[in-house]
Amino acid sequence: MPRLTINLLGAPTLTVDNAPVDIGNTKALALLAYLAITGTRHTRSALAVLLWPDSPHARTHLRVALHALRRAFGEDASQWVDDAGDTVMLRGGETCSIDVREFRQRAHQVRAHRHAAGPLCDVCRQALAAMIAGYAGDLLEGFSPRTCPDYEIWLAGEREQLRREHGAALAMLADDCAARHAWDDAIGYAQRWLALDPLDEAAHRKLMLLYARSDRRALALRQYEECERILRTELDAPPDEDTEALVLAIRNGELKAQNAPPVVTPSAPATGPSTNLPASLTGLVGREADLQAVTSRLNRADVRLLTLTGPGGVGKTSLALAAAKALLPEFTDGVFFVSLAPIRDSDLIADTVLRALNLREHPQLTAFDVLRQALRDKTMLLLLDNFEHVLAAAPLVADLLGACPHLKVLTTSREPLRLYGEVEHAVPRLETPPAAASLTLEAIAAHSAVQLLAQRAQAVRHDFAIDQANALPVAQICRRLDGLPLAIELAAARLRHLTPQELLDRFGAAY
Repeated sequence: MPRLTINLLGAPTLTVDNAPVDIGNTKALALLAYLAITGTRHTRSALAVLLWPDSPHARTHLRVALHALRRAFGEDASQWVDDAGDTVMLRGGETCSIDVREFRQRAHQVRAHRHAAGPLCDVCRQALAAMIAGYAGDLLEGFSPRTCPDYEIWLAGEREQLRREHGAALAMLADDCAARHAWDDAIGYAQRWLALDPLDEAAHRKLMLLYARSDRRALALRQYEECERILRTELDAPPDEDTEALVLAIRNGELKAQNAPPVVTPSAPATGPSTNLPASLTGLVGREADLQAVTSRLNRADVRLLTLTGPGGVGKTSLALAAAKALLPEFTDGVFFVSLAPIRDSDLIADTVLRALNLREHPQLTAFDVLRQALRDKTMLLLLDNFEHVLAAAPLVADLLGACPHLKVLTTSREPLRLYGEVEHAVPRLETPPAAASLTLEAIAAHSAVQLLAQRAQAVRHDFAIDQANALPVAQICRRLDGLPLAIELAAARLRHLTPQELLDRFGAAY
């Protein structure tokens, strides 16, 4: 059977059995990229509005774009393009290779397999190396369909997320090489990380630290000077406190070169409940009441299944993780996080939970039977994230709760599991300022969406602040993004190089 390869990292390229394919239609390529990256079925109406928002003939344009895809793929087009009826999707089976999908699958593999700091295992090291090798450049580099602001917002968000994943992979490999004292390799990875964004102080600090640890003090100090020069030239700002503290330690000789492998001494056994909850890198904003409601409900004896519902990007996972962390002392046998995002087959959920709990399979028992026996007497909280992908597995949750009387389950899902005894908590969007030009600076800054944007913007540009000059554009950005935390965070990342008004202009006409 012919094989379709879709490479969207870097300049987009398509091949069928290694023969180049030219679609010859910009919007058709934009459509294909959207279908490939989202991996789901979309209505024709939604796609038409996304790509031709101002055209009264949007559905006709969509038919033309689909025809262009079919013509480009030839007689085998139906193998990949499913546009029967009123929905459209890209069939991504074994005969369709998508580099973005493979990149993200490897990232999920690393997150699922890696629960502790320190040197990488071979599985994680190989997955990260494959991620780096497959990242040919930014998503759809140099490509923009124009005249469709919602698509451009989506593309910018996806592009930024993939850049972050790429940077994180480079940083992990740099740390892994440093732990093994492979200094040249570590420095090479750190340099590639810094090349993604020369204004990233964390990458500058990593290079400074690696130079110092590998007995290259002069290069470490020179790296600081380069960091300071770039920040003052581009942002008219000095390095932050962490960077200044690091260079002071290097100048004072407090960071010694490490030319021999460190002696590792066993640590004392951990005390308290066990957990695999990922460390939180940022705090919750505007979720105080929701956090109180979720933790209070899970503390009740009659609530054993609580589902956080809401659209994608509303912050269900962040809220669930914060609640799980707060409840850790209440569960003597631990609190465990299980990511279901990489799974599409509901039959795999029991095996996924087994791996998250570090439980061994049994040759004569099913994965569910092993879970049921292992958790029967445990006072434990399971956090099952992104359950919407495996809703068919909901009965397994009910059976597990029935067999394990002290177990509680917290799930996140775009829709409830619809099980008896389930309690639903709808996660709201953040509050956005109303469309009133007379709002004061204080009134705008009081809304949680604005506070989140300001906090995340300060993480990438420490001199950012809401003031009289940018308050209205910030308010309009938050309204334009409907108060969705993920969209706001991605927009805030772009404020590293843009003013709020410039960012708003890129979104299209303000509300």
